Amino acid sequence: MEASTPVRTLHVSRPQDGPIGTLAFDAQHRVTLTISGTGTGAEDLRRAWAEMSAQPKLEWTRSEVKTVDGRKVTQIRTHEFGPNEPAYFYAVLDTLSRGYGFRVDIGK
Repeated sequence: MEASTPVRTLHVSRPQDGPIGTLAFDAQHRVTLTISGTGTGAEDLRRAWAEMSAQPKLEWTRSEVKTVDGRKVTQIRTHEFGPNEPAYFYAVLDTLSRGYGFRVDIGK
């Protein structure tokens, strides 16, 4: 079977642990976790990803500008996305950051 080329990546770290791992998302919406660190940070990331990937959907909380009564307002909205949806990438980023306290950077 042919290896999938990552389309997007998330680099995961914590200040006390440094770089811990990478989540690679391919064109078929499959996600591969690669652990690059050791110790509690690596174990915490493995455990977090096991919990997250077992969920049918993850939440992405973000601000959205709307027009209400003729005025522009910023609303904080939470949406749920499943693994087969393009925005799942951002839901994973948001959940790792807000829910588990990791620092998450989008790879180039």
